[in-house]
Amino acid sequence: MSVYIAKLFSYFLYPLTWVLLLLLLSVISLWWQKQRLAKLSATSSLLLLSVISMPVTSQWLMHRLESRYPVQAINDIQPADVILLLGGGIHGSAPPWRLAPDLNDAADRVVYAAQLYHAGKAARILVSGGTLSWKGVQQSEASAMKTLLMQLSVPESAIIEEDKSQSTYENMKNSQPILANLGMQKVMLVTSAAHMPRSMATALHNLPTHISITAATTDIRVVSIGDDLLDYLPQASGLAMFSEAWHEWIGWLIYRLKGYA
Repeated sequence: MSVYIAKLFSYFLYPLTWVLLLLLLSVISLWWQKQRLAKLSATSSLLLLSVISMPVTSQWLMHRLESRYPVQAINDIQPADVILLLGGGIHGSAPPWRLAPDLNDAADRVVYAAQLYHAGKAARILVSGGTLSWKGVQQSEASAMKTLLMQLSVPESAIIEEDKSQSTYENMKNSQPILANLGMQKVMLVTSAAHMPRSMATALHNLPTHISITAATTDIRVVSIGDDLLDYLPQASGLAMFSEAWHEWIGWLIYRLKGYA
């Protein structure tokens, strides 16, 4: 529940929330007959919404994250003892509405982990992800990822489940004893490119120093910035990507402040 409360409070850190609050201030100002304040807040909300919903803005912000750990060709990646695959790319089953795991935009990470396994880059895959019970999900992300990995011809014996984590910080803390019990010395971290900076910082801060950590990045969202006139026009897709990138930047800052990374 503490994770849910954190997510609830983080809502007020998003620019879209600021847009709505400015609009609310504008309406209240009109009722109070404060015309100047109403005009200022309405204009500010319109400008802010326009900027954060332009794809070029979100592309730039997302690329700043994704470029920290560039994608490598699989053949160039050094082998490790285990692949640590973080949740976030797949939703567990939630009967009666969703009877099987459901993939989202970040599901590349699960497919990539299977590709790395089949390329002989690691003999085991540790899947880390718990259950978001407040959303009615009954299956953990770890279990859902395991199901998909097995469908991708990864043997069940090669998959280890960590099904308690509900955040990136918990991914690392809950994976640590598992890695220690298995005697793993080299970990290959697999997650989306935008999530990798916060994930690597958290792993380096929380996993034992004798464990070497390699970033295996996937799920690249931005391949060009502002190369189309449409990228400068406000769009719902731009706002959605901006929110994703902003979530990672805010998450990284909060983790630093709390000593998680």
